[in-house]
Parts: sequence; structure tokens; C-alpha cells
Amino acid sequence: MNIVNFTRKIEEKARKSKVAYWLIAQYYRNAIRKEVKLAKIRESDNMLCIGGGVCPFSAIMFHQTTGARVTVVDNCSRCARLARSVVEQLGLSEKIRVQCRDGADMDVSEYSVVHLAKQISPAETVLSEVKSRAAAMTRLLIREPRKRIGNTLLYIKGGAS
Repeated sequence: MNIVNFTRKIEEKARKSKVAYWLIAQYYRNAIRKEVKLAKIRESDNMLCIGGGVCPFSAIMFHQTTGARVTVVDNCSRCARLARSVVEQLGLSEKIRVQCRDGADMDVSEYSVVHLAKQISPAETVLSEVKSRAAAMTRLLIREPRKRIGNTLLYIKGGAS
């Protein structure tokens, strides 16, 4: 089973059960803390999460941890629709926007932080396009496809990483 299918199955369980949501969120908690610290994410940031899935844990947890405004996109209309319902159920629609968009086609220049999920595809194309369109000093968090969550690279356009 590939990472995309595995992630979707896990997120489907979380979307349908508060207990499953809470348990699965624990898996993400340390990674989010590390990524917030790594990219120095603050409430004043405007953040984009590419590859939200049906239960956008990262986007939700980035907002809950920092207060930053978050837009989450997924190129699958079903995923975006279901993610939007999760955000609405949590009462976060005013703080987290969910859109069905292809991350490779987006103008990312308005975002101070861009997070790329490890299951995005084609990852190289999306990363290349995001890097070319990002504003100077945009912080890019790139989750690497490894066995465990928490392997994240930071790239700062026009700065040191």
C-alpha cells in the first residue's frame, strides 16, 4: 500500500470518529511542534498547506499551535470537500480555508510559510513550482517520505536553510 492510500485510510477513520481523531492527532503532535520551531511559525504568518487530505491534521494543528491563518489545498475534490467538513465541525472555518486546488498551479507569493505534505504527487513538480513562485524569505517546510513522520526539511527562498 502506498503512502497516499495509507494516509487516506487513516484520515477516513479520524474523520468519522472523535476518538480516532484524537489518537491519530497524537501521531502528528511532535512533528508539528518541531516544524513550528524549525520554521519559527507565528500568529502573524499566512500559511499554505499543500496536500491536506480528507482530515487536514497538519493545517488544523498548525493553526491551533500558533494562531496563524492557514489555507489548505488538495487536488482531489472529494478530499477537499471532506476536509472542509472536518474544519467546519471543529468550528475553525474562519481561521482555516480549504480549497480544491493543485499546489503546483498556485500563486504562493502571499504566503510566508508553505508546508508540503509527504504524500503530494508529483512531489518534485510541486516543489519546483512552489520554489519558483514563492516570495523572498518564504519558509518552505517539506516533509520527506520516510517511514516515520517528523523528517522535515526547511528551505528559505533567498535565505539560508
